[in-house]
Amino acid sequence: MNTIKTDGWTQQGVSLLWDISGLEKAAQPSDIVSFRQFLKMQKSGEYKFSASNGKSLVVVGLEGCLDTLNPADAQSWLYADAANAIFNFQDSYQDRAGLIFWLPGGRQRILTSSTGDEYFWLCAAPNADQRLPIGQLLFGGAQSELQRIVKENSSDYDGNDWMGLYIRRIS
Repeated sequence: MNTIKTDGWTQQGVSLLWDISGLEKAAQPSDIVSFRQFLKMQKSGEYKFSASNGKSLVVVGLEGCLDTLNPADAQSWLYADAANAIFNFQDSYQDRAGLIFWLPGGRQRILTSSTGDEYFWLCAAPNADQRLPIGQLLFGGAQSELQRIVKENSSDYDGNDWMGLYIRRIS
């Protein structure tokens, strides 16, 4: 299982983050934009890099978007719209900026396969028995390159010290 400690992950690549201490390292509340604002920035090409000392964009609302859609629509939306916005961001900024998605409920909602190399999103009620292959939908063929973000000085990669997921570049 690939892991990355909390140093450096905020300034490049794409992260799914759910630990509040990790968010506090990266951003102030005024630095965070909604998913809708992110999509508007993506269309205009003008991003607001105020997190991580001006090197990252923190986006909230992905979780809410997924919860308001039925699983089939959520899967289509993740694959087509959300992933496309991430690809466009990376194409524009390469390794010069980080993109962090704040998922407050992510620790309880992102599950792994028994082998630990696939990641799933646990849908909200009334579809709580369904799972979306979020790793595959958002990161495509690069899912195997996902790393777990864990707190410094920790070896608890599955427990409370697991803060999120990180990938340097989606191919």
